[in-house]
Amino acid sequence: MAEVSSSAADTEAAVAAVLGGDVEPKCQVAAGGPLEPLCPAAKAGPGCNLSSAAAGRPVRVLKRNMKRNASRSCLGKKSHLGLREREWLKADARRGCVYIHGKEMVLSNASSTSSTGTLLLSTSSSFGPDLQLVLCSTETTTAELCTQDSDDLYLQLHGDFIRRLNPDERPLQILYDYLSGLGFQDPLRIQEESAIADLSCMIRFFHGKPSSIEQLDQILLSGVFSVRKGKTQLHKWSERQVILCGTCLIVSSVKDCQMGKMHVLPLTGGKVEEVKRRQYCLMFSSAGQQGQTYYVTFDSYPECLRWHRQASKVVSQRIGTVDLSCYSLEELPEYLYFSQDITHLNLRHNFMHADTGLCHLNRFTQLKSLNLSNNKLTTFPTSLCEIGTLTEVNLSCNKIHNIPKEIGNLQNLQTFILDGNCLQTLPAELGNVQELMHLGLSFNDFKVIPEVCTILIAMEKLSMAGNLLETLTLETLGQMTHIKHLDLRLNLIESLVIDSLEAINHVTFLDLRDNLLTELDLSSFASIEHLHCERNNLLTLTISGFSLRTLYVGSNQLTTLSVYPLP
Repeated sequence: MAEVSSSAADTEAAVAAVLGGDVEPKCQVAAGGPLEPLCPAAKAGPGCNLSSAAAGRPVRVLKRNMKRNASRSCLGKKSHLGLREREWLKADARRGCVYIHGKEMVLSNASSTSSTGTLLLSTSSSFGPDLQLVLCSTETTTAELCTQDSDDLYLQLHGDFIRRLNPDERPLQILYDYLSGLGFQDPLRIQEESAIADLSCMIRFFHGKPSSIEQLDQILLSGVFSVRKGKTQLHKWSERQVILCGTCLIVSSVKDCQMGKMHVLPLTGGKVEEVKRRQYCLMFSSAGQQGQTYYVTFDSYPECLRWHRQASKVVSQRIGTVDLSCYSLEELPEYLYFSQDITHLNLRHNFMHADTGLCHLNRFTQLKSLNLSNNKLTTFPTSLCEIGTLTEVNLSCNKIHNIPKEIGNLQNLQTFILDGNCLQTLPAELGNVQELMHLGLSFNDFKVIPEVCTILIAMEKLSMAGNLLETLTLETLGQMTHIKHLDLRLNLIESLVIDSLEAINHVTFLDLRDNLLTELDLSSFASIEHLHCERNNLLTLTISGFSLRTLYVGSNQLTTLSVYPLP
């Protein structure tokens, strides 16, 4: 591990590269060689019947059972791979192993090369039917590893964040880039480290979306019982693993209970009833027209009674706050719409689309707080403009370019966060939101302070860090009579334009860090309490000291500092 860099910056770079979803090709070659793209036809090792893709001749896929006493790496002599597979891997550092968890992988063509001329090898795992080892190259795409439309490949980082891979993304290249970001430099060493199965605790691939196990600590009751699905007699009674977890009833086969093959029945708003025609039997039903029903028969009356009491509490409880952040959701679960008491909904870090997954947001009639930051919106979800009860909306980091005029319908909105988008203007209709107190516009493309801010009479905090402002006009600030907190750091401000001598008595906090100011006269800011102006090119600074409490002017070239009166 001598060549591994342990710096935090390297680790963050590796995480960012994987989570970003846009993986640039950095194909590795033999040690000491330059970085080059993979050639169309990779060399095959001895014993591999590999023909070029152009010729269209099939390739025999080699399969080997993994030995239980195998080493952690598939490249060692005691590995679960045969000699031909190991030689095929060692022939090119751009080839490697990808461990895929979930149901058994099906290759695109069992006996052919990929479109890149890459040999695809599949082996079965003795560690369990939910683990598959695939030998491929850095040019092998997700589409080449999956055949059916439902067979999507998912990536999980550090046991937390999960995202679906695009068809043109390359799993092995993602793995190699991750190791490169951690500090590994030698291509052969990267190939060796990527072949270690233990690496899955840091970065893991799933064939099919893995079921969340984050609620296991909320398990209320569990056991193996006789279960029948549906109200008709067509379904047979079968032995199933039944778990009452959080607000859901989870039913799975006893054999595959840990493999994600489970049915989740949301109980909130549903019902649980005792079945009189069958001994020790309960009926669990979810809410809504598409609700499902499960019958569960217990072994004794006390056990049936215990489940009945606990499930009745779940059915009758009211949920005010729902946190579905980092769940890799592409659309809202249908059962959420049947809970009329949701007031706070957190959907941060998912993969929502404004035109598909969020088109029915207006069904949440009691919603007060909505967090949709870090999704894939690109457009503003206009359906939320019909939720008049909203007081807080967070749409940061969504690449939104425009705000619709319907935003004026949110008369009760108090906090509106739009940081990290691509906005240049705001609609005049935003001025109708007279309750707005905090507006976040940081890291957008504004060149001036939006004019609508001058008529938002309740606004106390305006954040515009990381925009394209070049001048700061005191007349504009004077018109925003309720602004107390103003954040303008990381802009391109070179000068302060003084149009009048009127005092600005409402601003108490001003942040001008990391701009291009050479001189700054804030003597008209009579109520300023906290000023940040570090990392400019300041030579002179004049400031009122009537209310001044803290002053930060580091990393400048000050020759003159005037504070009157002295605080």
